Amino acid sequence: DPTVQPSSPAAVSCECRGLPPAAALTPALLQQQQGKRPRTRITDDQLRVLRQYFDINNSPNEEQIKEMADKSGLPQKVIKHWFRNTLFKERQHIKVETTITPEQLEVLYQKYLLDSNPTRNMLDHIAREVGLKKRVVQVWFQNTRARERKGQFRALGPAQAHRRCPEAVPIHQFPQLLPPQLPQKTQ
Repeated sequence: DPTVQPSSPAAVSCECRGLPPAAALTPALLQQQQGKRPRTRITDDQLRVLRQYFDINNSPNEEQIKEMADKSGLPQKVIKHWFRNTLFKERQHIKVETTITPEQLEVLYQKYLLDSNPTRNMLDHIAREVGLKKRVVQVWFQNTRARERKGQFRALGPAQAHRRCPEAVPIHQFPQLLPPQLPQKTQ
């Protein structure tokens, strides 16, 4: 018999602590004892009420939350959690990748060569100069420093490639060195 008999050690230890025998411990009772309440299932009608409010204002005040609780029959805490989670999901979908133009990249590389870890004020200045958000510039510098640490440093754009070595001179300045199949740059 799979049920726990009152004389079994498990039943005795539970009864000693004022708990029901192990066989009577249902998942709902276990959650209740752990201080958690069961997961709330939001109906379609309740969801409709929350969505209508969310579309108007995604950060409701206490009065609006109480109004939604009255209309939907949901606890205020559930409504607050729903708004927080829904707002988080919405922001995840909104994120778009910024495309940095070659001209902007050239300026960023130049600034990186001067200072690979600029101050906040410098980041503001650079962001205004290149026409990007400060956060985009900040992340670009962080990623470039990380690439440099990994040995994947690309801190020079195509127009600046000759600056890698101070003694190097762009090869187009010596047309006689170019192989015949390559077009020669005219001055």
